[in-house]
Amino acid sequence: MPDLNETVSKASQEFLLNFMQHGDIGAALSVWMGATEICSKEGGFIDEERAGHWKKNTMVTVNSAINGPVAATVLTALYNAGLSPDTLIGDIWPELGNGKLAQFPLRILLSHQAGLPFIENFQGSGHDDAVAALNQQSPVWEPGTAHGYHVGTFSIIADEIVRRLELVPLPDFWRSQIADILGLNIWIGETRPAKGSVANALHVHGPIDPGSFAALESFERKDSLTYRAYQFSNCGISESAPRPEFPLPRVSGIASAASLARFYSLMASGGDRAGFQVFPHAVCDWAGELVVEGFDQVLKTTTAFSVGFMKDPVDYHSGKIHLFSSSPGAFGYPGEGGSFAFGDPGTQLGFAYVANEMDRSLLPSEKALRLSRPFYEF
Repeated sequence: MPDLNETVSKASQEFLLNFMQHGDIGAALSVWMGATEICSKEGGFIDEERAGHWKKNTMVTVNSAINGPVAATVLTALYNAGLSPDTLIGDIWPELGNGKLAQFPLRILLSHQAGLPFIENFQGSGHDDAVAALNQQSPVWEPGTAHGYHVGTFSIIADEIVRRLELVPLPDFWRSQIADILGLNIWIGETRPAKGSVANALHVHGPIDPGSFAALESFERKDSLTYRAYQFSNCGISESAPRPEFPLPRVSGIASAASLARFYSLMASGGDRAGFQVFPHAVCDWAGELVVEGFDQVLKTTTAFSVGFMKDPVDYHSGKIHLFSSSPGAFGYPGEGGSFAFGDPGTQLGFAYVANEMDRSLLPSEKALRLSRPFYEF
């Protein structure tokens, strides 16, 4: 095991190189081990004009990296209701997918196997319209036979499950039952909360990250699942990405690196902090248990998921693909453009890197991985 001080020093050097050589304008890195923050770096500016400085608690849009808190909220609501990922979808949401998902367990729905990665020709606005459309749309593949990242619908599906179980929207449940208790600067469903510094998300730039090349190539074909999923989600997958003219009910989110890393360290530590059980042990276990891996129908590469979280897949030609950690229990989410966060139960470690200058990446980019690799052996 390497010396912790040397590890932090190496990550700090890589953080500086991201500004000097790899285009960062403003960014932050935070690493927690259990209840202690062992690495905290921030620098640069919150805007392209370089008028405002990035501070420790500066927040920024993190795209899919918000799905970690989203997933934890769903799993907590399930646990509170006495349910589990083995509960049938039909017991909660029988109408979904023209009723063709009712006999499948929730783990199929929350691990991106449901075959509903987009809504075809959606012309509504708001959550209720999106749910009504999902109820009428049949899966594009037989549920449980394939998986593909539900980039445009995962947050809608998660929100609806929480509404049916807790009778409040997911962002409200997250804020009142989790984030406010912990004092986390993680806001689901809001782009600019009333309090706190928020960095501007800047333009997509730079070369295509190699891990995202196949998805970006597939995006150029308008009949592909990649195009339909990302076009529906209104994400900037490329510099010329078309933008739907209708408002989307996606759950967006902003976060600071320190709060994201603290969240993941808590999940990786069994959910307990100072004797208070924030997340039930079962929720933390569900987050780390592999459910599906293989070729991703949307991202066009090998991916793996637990119930709600992304995990490291296995490349059977070259061995393990270390996106999150060398630990098989690690789980997390990258965010389109460069944000990256994960938890490692093997070391109770929580890692988060956020930036405002977006890369052309969907999976963890090399720029983010250079920051996380020094901590793999802890």
